Amino acid sequence: MATRISGPLLSDATNQAALAQLRREHLVGFGEPLNWLQCPECRDDMARVVRELPGDKVLLLCGGDCEDFEAPRSVHQTTVVSVERVVGHLATGLDLNRHQVECLVPDLAWRIGLVEERRGKPVTWYFARHLNRDNTAQKLQIHLSGHRADRSACILTSSPVPLPASSPLAQDEVVHLADLMRVSQNRFECFANRVMEPVAVYQVHDSATDRGTTLRYVRSERKAYIDGVSHPLEAMQANILLALIDDFDHRMEGSALRDACGSDAERFAPVKFFGRNQLVYKTFIRYIFGDKEYALIIPDGDRDWLH
Repeated sequence: MATRISGPLLSDATNQAALAQLRREHLVGFGEPLNWLQCPECRDDMARVVRELPGDKVLLLCGGDCEDFEAPRSVHQTTVVSVERVVGHLATGLDLNRHQVECLVPDLAWRIGLVEERRGKPVTWYFARHLNRDNTAQKLQIHLSGHRADRSACILTSSPVPLPASSPLAQDEVVHLADLMRVSQNRFECFANRVMEPVAVYQVHDSATDRGTTLRYVRSERKAYIDGVSHPLEAMQANILLALIDDFDHRMEGSALRDACGSDAERFAPVKFFGRNQLVYKTFIRYIFGDKEYALIIPDGDRDWLH
């Protein structure tokens, strides 16, 4: 979860209902507009905002072959996430005191609180961002070990899961926020049938031969299945698919997708990350040239949970 989201990710007409709810809960707000951004025409070079124009337009000057052209003003707008308020909503959703939340790593990791009974044992809830960064995961693991909370901790995160086997938190219980909760009024509402159960309860595991073509296991196993054959995913491949899975309408502009999957590539092109997994890319991702967006191709068997 980036604290500043650039471009029209939350300004697209199809996202207005979600955007309105997030703003109503004061979870997002408007940030400073960008003076430089990835060119929305060629995607290869940076474009400078020359000036604003009437009719919600801006004049952009591309460093490449596009030269100057008009674009919607939304391309240089930014949306800022209020992370502290997100954490407060988490605490309320878990029936914990938001004023007793402890920040462990500034802007990255928090101890939300202790629940005395869950599956017959106490559970300490945490929330952490950017767990794909080993230094963040390491700092949280040091805290868990120092407080002997390794076995009682449940870590909610906005980072792609499962974490890689090399992560300092690979053996801990790390759950994606979207798998347990949804935004509600003044809180995150828990899915009651999930929050008190181990992760394995709501991750369905059937035989690989019955899985067909599906994205259901990208988060839990870092695998995509095509005609029953598993295709292990590299970290960035899984991040790209998860960003599209978690998006409101499963369509994202290149700059928004780059930010969501944590890439720092200057010339971000998802297809380049699927060099040894071209079949996965062609099966699940398509580029819409007219809209200049990447769209998730949803298999028929996944439409009951991706809609």
